[in-house]
Amino acid sequence: GKEDGIFFVRNFDGIQLMSVSKPELVGKDTSRLTDPQGINVHMLFMKAIKNPEGGFVEYSWYDPFEKKIAPKRTFVMAVPEWRWYVGTGFWFHDINSEIQKEKDRIAHTLSIQGLAAIVVILLMVPFIYALSRYMARRINRNISGFAEFFERSATTLKDIDQKDMQFLEFQRLALNANHMIRELKAARQRLEDLQNIVNLSPVVAFLLRAEEGWPVEFVSDNITRFGYKPEDFYTGNLNFASIIHPDDLYRVKEEISRFSSEHGCDSFSHEYRILTSAGEARWVDDRTRITRDKHGVATHYQGIILDITERKTAQQKLEESEQRYRTVVENSHDGLLIADDAYHITFANEQFLKILGRTAEEVIGHDFRDFLDEESAKIVADHYLRRQRGEKAEPRYEFNVMRKNGERRRVEISSSVVRDTQGWVTTVAQLMDITDKKRLEEQLLLAQKMEAVGTLAGGIAHDFNNLLMGILGNASLMLMDMDKDSPHYQRLKNIEQAVHNGAKLTKQLLGYARGGKYEVKPVDPNDLIKEALSMFGRTKKEISIHTMFGEKVWHVEVDRAQMQQVLLNLYVNAWQAMPGGGDLYIQTQNVELDEDYTRPYDLAPGRYVKISTTDTGHGMDEETKKRVFEPFFTTRGKGGGTGLG
Repeated sequence: GKEDGIFFVRNFDGIQLMSVSKPELVGKDTSRLTDPQGINVHMLFMKAIKNPEGGFVEYSWYDPFEKKIAPKRTFVMAVPEWRWYVGTGFWFHDINSEIQKEKDRIAHTLSIQGLAAIVVILLMVPFIYALSRYMARRINRNISGFAEFFERSATTLKDIDQKDMQFLEFQRLALNANHMIRELKAARQRLEDLQNIVNLSPVVAFLLRAEEGWPVEFVSDNITRFGYKPEDFYTGNLNFASIIHPDDLYRVKEEISRFSSEHGCDSFSHEYRILTSAGEARWVDDRTRITRDKHGVATHYQGIILDITERKTAQQKLEESEQRYRTVVENSHDGLLIADDAYHITFANEQFLKILGRTAEEVIGHDFRDFLDEESAKIVADHYLRRQRGEKAEPRYEFNVMRKNGERRRVEISSSVVRDTQGWVTTVAQLMDITDKKRLEEQLLLAQKMEAVGTLAGGIAHDFNNLLMGILGNASLMLMDMDKDSPHYQRLKNIEQAVHNGAKLTKQLLGYARGGKYEVKPVDPNDLIKEALSMFGRTKKEISIHTMFGEKVWHVEVDRAQMQQVLLNLYVNAWQAMPGGGDLYIQTQNVELDEDYTRPYDLAPGRYVKISTTDTGHGMDEETKKRVFEPFFTTRGKGGGTGLG
């Protein structure tokens, strides 16, 4: 109440913390409030509290009890530990009112007592002055008590004794202050418990100002794990930017600047390296929350950092291992694939795609059996089911895959089944394209057969040639003693010619036994074909012959007689496949074969002339195609010829 004086508390910035007469000012900024004369009252108070014992300030102010502006005198005193000042005051008209009452009483008495009243008035003046001084000392004692309390609570958090407060406002303030002390004690205990938890955890907590270098306002004690002490930052010797690795600092600045300028961004995370006090680089995971002012400008960054060096090292090793694995897989000469239990392909390397002649988009997610012929799909399914049932199955087996262009390729597969903890099955398979290998094996087998036949043919040719020489010799001797008019002369000449024909046959057999090489000369392929067709066409009128000779075809080194025999055999074979007549097409063209094409055929890469023969006959089945170059193989019965010879 007014009888106990008016009490208020403000901080040094002019923010009203407590007011009895005008509670609506609590929390408001009073630093710019002036009295009717334009005097800044806050500045007067700040000037007075420079005296450690406080001081009086006189100004005009609104009296809420009298509801008017009147001169006022206020005593203020600073609490520097809290950056507060407290004050209490009184209006002069309250003192004047008391004086007026006394004057009225004295005037009344003076009218009765005369001169005695004048004496009393003169005595009242020092009394009023003494009363004012007494009131000021009482207020000063209360404020001094609060000043001691604030100084003490700044370090010991000890309660203030309310019994020492004479004024009601001070007693209320003491009650609130003690409540504040208890809350502060509990908050400090919670903060200490939280800090202990943080210090025992692997994360380091921090609070940074959003200024150049990010000065540190708080860092948890476990910053020692990086070799630093909190005091290194509090004293200003270090800021947060000074411990970030120089190679990462620019990036970190750019990221923080970007996050801070983004509207609505309250938190972010990123990874970078910091340097320990010993200079060791350690990777950290930074999780930060942005504190902004009312204009949205970042003022502080609060968050945690976690040392992730071991995780980064393991991740780098894993990436290096994956890269080595990928390099091995992608550069493997074998096709590699992974499929689920429904045969769907989940991974395929480049070589596997090359075997199929397809892209990854055409393979991944598709059923593996879609790329097999019907028979091979059954083989794969049967093999997979037997392994699923735990039955014995060969680890390696062969089947055919179908390329995108329809070409069939022979592959050998080696697979293993991986079953996870939930029972899901994954198949890892390795495929080797053995088409060329199979072809080489067949060519080797054919070469071995040819070698055996050649050896046999060579032996027969020598023996047969000896027999022919005996016949030829005897026939020649008989002709020497025989007249040309003799009826036997021509018969002996026929025998002699037959022997010569037999000699040519043995010569061919010997040539075959030696690998088919004898009179090899440069020949124009077009001329060679025209000669063979001329002989064939005169006897086989029912066959229509169509030629497409390439221009300026290269000459080839061959035995002319052998090639004519080969061509005639082809033409005769085509005629036999078209008993009712048909069409025969012959084409020549220059081709250049590279090493990839010629390797399976044991040929040198270079320039060749390609001779293509096509007919409209019934063709050959797969089994016949496999044996087409076997010596003397034929699909006709006994006496039907020797096929392609």
